[in-house]
Amino acid sequence: MGSKGYSPVMRAFSKSTLIVFAFFVLATQLVFSQTNKVFEFPKLPADTKAFLMTADEFTLLSLDPNRDAGRKAKVAFKGYRVVGSTPIVASEERTNLVNALENGIANANAVIFCFNPRHGIRAKKAGQTMECLICFECAQVIIYSNSTTNGYGTSSEPSKTFNDSLTIHKVPLAPE
Repeated sequence: MGSKGYSPVMRAFSKSTLIVFAFFVLATQLVFSQTNKVFEFPKLPADTKAFLMTADEFTLLSLDPNRDAGRKAKVAFKGYRVVGSTPIVASEERTNLVNALENGIANANAVIFCFNPRHGIRAKKAGQTMECLICFECAQVIIYSNSTTNGYGTSSEPSKTFNDSLTIHKVPLAPE
């Protein structure tokens, strides 16, 4: 028996398994970072952007990424506790947020396989609702509309714009 009580065959198997796994992770990262096609859509669709830009109501949310907190919360958004929210009425601020989201999606990196959303958007127009659940930490955005749900990759860059907007409106940021 070799070190730590494992036979040479087991040590070789463990090393080869680790090497194969590491190769898979690196190859996946390379493919996603080069193609930017993390999910079905590589960019924010024009109709989604238009809806967000022209919605009658546009609310920015700060979310607690802890799912258990969402189950116990009085106010939740897609299963996550709402830490705070603010209506965005200034068109320049809304434009900055939507453009930041669009740029994040356009410059997406590899998705990390977790989901800890700390931001959300709820937009309403003419009886239609669109909701965006955003995790900049894990590089994922899920956009729900009345008829569809689509997932996108994103970069973490828009988080500053989102956090700045929440801070300006004195909305607490989600816990780290």
